[in-house]
Amino acid sequence: MNFRKDNDIIEWLLSGKTINRPLKEWERRAVQRKIMRLRADAAERENFAFRTRSDKSARTAEAGAKAMRMKADQLELIAKKLKIINRKPTMENKIKISKKQLKRIIKEEREKLMLEYADMSDPRLITFQKDLDAAFFNAIQAGIDISALGQVAEQFMASMGYEG
Repeated sequence: MNFRKDNDIIEWLLSGKTINRPLKEWERRAVQRKIMRLRADAAERENFAFRTRSDKSARTAEAGAKAMRMKADQLELIAKKLKIINRKPTMENKIKISKKQLKRIIKEEREKLMLEYADMSDPRLITFQKDLDAAFFNAIQAGIDISALGQVAEQFMASMGYEG
């Protein structure tokens, strides 16, 4: 069987039919991507169900998330049989924190940095602090990884002559 699209291989595997040849590398990657995508979409729906105020919307989102997780589990079992993957999904190994917790952590770390490094009489530092606060706030709102902002802050402080 020759597959032309990612969905072709996924549908074929979920149908229960066997493949009489080894899978190509792009087919293996397509299966892995689909599993990760299903799990991520399920997590997104669960987050929506948690945030929504409508019980009907929450139940619908939870049902959709459950169906996606079941499909991901089924596809993962097939992938393990075909020796495509042999490890646990990465989502189980990540720590989840709320935006409120993240903001508190950022605030505490920023205060530590400022106490260690800061001479608040320097106008460049005051401007930098305001810009950094805005950048962290925008990154959190957009759901962007903020680790790069911390590195930029450290580089800036080092360029100003503050050692840490």
